[in-house]
This record gives sequence, structure tokens and C-alpha cells, in this order.
Amino acid sequence: MKTKLLKTLLISSGIIAISAITVINPVKAEIPIKYDQVTTNEAIQGAIPITLYFGKIVSIDFTAVDEYITFIAPSDKSRFVYNTDLPVNSGEAQSIYLLPIKKIDFQGSYATSYPNLIVKTINSKSESKQYNFIINFSSEVMASTGIKIVPSSAQKVR
Repeated sequence: MKTKLLKTLLISSGIIAISAITVINPVKAEIPIKYDQVTTNEAIQGAIPITLYFGKIVSIDFTAVDEYITFIAPSDKSRFVYNTDLPVNSGEAQSIYLLPIKKIDFQGSYATSYPNLIVKTINSKSESKQYNFIINFSSEVMASTGIKIVPSSAQKVR
């Protein structure tokens, strides 16, 4: 009787352990491994669309063009938050990280479905550029990890 009970317990515990392993293993999601690359020439021609995905952080990166962020201005702070890799006032920030949030009602401010984000940069030659990003929101599978600003073919970066 004890042997039969012991076998039943061992089999049951094995099934529970296998079930736990099955539940713990997450299903692999399709995660993009690429940035959308935008050249500096393309960037200065007009607004650059960027999509924010609910629950995901996307970035805007200026390291490939050796530019440092000097100013950031979101048009509507009620739908997303941002942070930088280093403080902007340090003169060394080169990446911005954007995260969509649940809409917040700020009295006295205007909300929009497609806010924009103005980013001003400077390079080692003291040349300043201004970038305008149009923010879109999506609950679909993430299609891009963000935007990487890259040199135009004629532009040389140190």
C-alpha cells in the first residue's frame, strides 16, 4: 500500500513539475532587431514619423552622427514620457528613450492624437540641427526599436 501511494505521489509530483515548467517558459514574441535609419539630409527635409508601442520603449539615437542633444520639447506631455541616456545639460546626451503612457488630463493644455517632439542637437564643430518627430501610437506588434540618425553619404563623421 505504501509503495503504491509513493508511486502515485512521485507520478503526481512529476506531472506538476512538468506543468510548472510549461507555464514558466514564455512564448517567444517576434521582436524587431533593427532601427529605422534616417539620414541627416532626410531629417532636415521635414517631420520624421516615429511609432510608440504600448508597453515598449523606443529610442532616438544620434551617436552615428556624433551629435549631442541640447534641447527637447514635446508638444503634448499627456501621452508619452521621455528620458535621455545622460542629462541634457551635461552636453553628452546622445539618445532619447520614449515610452507611451495612459493619457493624463493636464488642465490648460491642449492634447493631440499626433503630438510632435522637437529635438535640437550640436556637433563637435558647433553646428546645430533641429529635428521634428511626429509621434504615432500603436498597440500592434513592435515593428521598429526606434530611429537612428545616420550620416548622409556626403557627410563624414569622425
